[in-house]
Amino acid sequence: MIFSVILVLLWGVEAAQSSVPPVFVQKGKDVLLDVNDVPDKFHLFNLQETDSGVYTARLTVDNDFILVQHNIIVQDVVSPVVLKVNCVSNSSPSCNVTLTCSAADSHISSTFRCVNQKCDQDGGTQSKITNSSAALEVHLTNVTVSCKHSNQVSSTEDMMDIKRLCAQNTGSHSSSISFCLVKIVVFSVGLFLMVSALIGVHLFDKLKKQK
Repeated sequence: MIFSVILVLLWGVEAAQSSVPPVFVQKGKDVLLDVNDVPDKFHLFNLQETDSGVYTARLTVDNDFILVQHNIIVQDVVSPVVLKVNCVSNSSPSCNVTLTCSAADSHISSTFRCVNQKCDQDGGTQSKITNSSAALEVHLTNVTVSCKHSNQVSSTEDMMDIKRLCAQNTGSHSSSISFCLVKIVVFSVGLFLMVSALIGVHLFDKLKKQK
């Protein structure tokens, strides 16, 4: 008996997508699709995000019926993350550290408090879904802060020791002037100089026009 199997891509079938388990594939990679009761496999090459959809294998003999369906979701690798120090406020015996976890299309900030060698994260683990539908997460494990950007096919991570940050801040600011205060002062001075420059230019143009 001669028969044939046809692999069809169904576009925009929301009902089918919700009922078919997803298969996540990294952009540019290949995937093998199993077909029930058929020894051969379908090999899809160099998948791109536009190739996402429900793939249906149909067996055509006397009647046409579905053998299997695969909901292919193609995702790009996530962008790198950077864990950056926003603020360090150190006053014995406690130390507060505010860090920002940033990816290409999003960022999330969190504050950590260390007292007597014990560190906690205000509000617990914080996470956010980025514009690329990946998860951006910042959490604390013992004294290590982890900043992670991940989806179903890839992940990238940056880490920092907050006890070391507090120790560095103590050593470099023996006068107990916090890094937070220094940043606020520098920002305020910079803003004042910028506003003063704008006012000066405006007054100069006004006097020039009067002459």
